[in-house]
Amino acid sequence: MSSSKYNIGHRQRLRQRYINGGIDAFHDYEILELLLTYAIPRIDVKPIAKELIIKFGNLDNVFAATPKQLQEVKGIGEHSAVLISLVSACNARIHQNRSRQISQIGGTFDAEIYFRNYLYGEHVKKLAVMCLDNSNKILTCKIVAVGSVSYTEINARKIVELVMANNASKVVIAHNHPFGRARPSEEDIGFTIAMNSLLSSMGIKFYDHIIVGQDDTLSMGNSLKFVKYFS
Repeated sequence: MSSSKYNIGHRQRLRQRYINGGIDAFHDYEILELLLTYAIPRIDVKPIAKELIIKFGNLDNVFAATPKQLQEVKGIGEHSAVLISLVSACNARIHQNRSRQISQIGGTFDAEIYFRNYLYGEHVKKLAVMCLDNSNKILTCKIVAVGSVSYTEINARKIVELVMANNASKVVIAHNHPFGRARPSEEDIGFTIAMNSLLSSMGIKFYDHIIVGQDDTLSMGNSLKFVKYFS
C-alpha cells in the first residue's frame, strides 16, 4: 500500500472512531492528529502531533499556545496554528457568553459562576470589576488590569472611576491565577483590605473578591477565613 493511500485510510479511520465514540478513547496526540488532518493535506501528521505534546508538555498547553509559539514546531504552518489556537478561543468565548446571560447576582455562588466563565481560558492575570445596583443587578463588568499587575494606586483609581461612572451601590472584584490554585496571596489579602476601606469610605459595599484558579474558584467574602476583610 502506498504511503498516500495509507494516510487517507488512516485519516478516515480516525474520523470514524470520533464519529462512533467521540474522543474518550483517543490519546491526547490523536486528538491533535485528527485536528491537523483538516489543515495539513496528504502527509502523516502523527509525528507532528506527538512533537506538539513533547514541546508544550500536555494537551492543555498546546491549546493555550499562541499561533506564533505553535509555529515553532516543525510542520506547523499558519493554517495549522490558527486552527489549533481557535479551538481554545472558541471554548473561551462559549464560557464568556454564559456569563453575559447572567444579569443579576443572587449571592456569592452566582458571582463565582459568573467569573469562572468570564475569566475562563485566560492565560494571563486579569483583574475584573463588576458594578451592582441595590438589587444586585449587574450594571457593568470590565477588565481594569492585564498581565503581571500589582494592585497599585493606579488600579484603585481605575476601579473608583468605573464605580462612579456607573453609580454603583456594590462592587465585586475578581482576578485569576491562570496556572495556580484559587488561594489568595498576601498581596491579594492586602488589596482586599485596602479596597474594602476605600469603598466603605465612599458608602459603597464591597460585596466580594472572587479568585479564579486553574481548576477551582474561591469567594473570599463567603470564606470563614477571609470574610473578616469585608464590612
